[in-house]
Amino acid sequence: TSCNYPDIDSVPDFKDVKLTKEELFDLCQISADVKSEIDRCLKEKQ
Repeated sequence: TSCNYPDIDSVPDFKDVKLTKEELFDLCQISADVKSEIDRCLKEKQ
């Protein structure tokens, strides 16, 4: 077993993870390089 998960079905689903505003900003900053893209990303993720 890799990563201590016995089966792929037991890996948690991260779709409902709640991020703080700081984490959201970091995520959007990594994936976008233009301020307008960062702002759009933040709105989509909230």
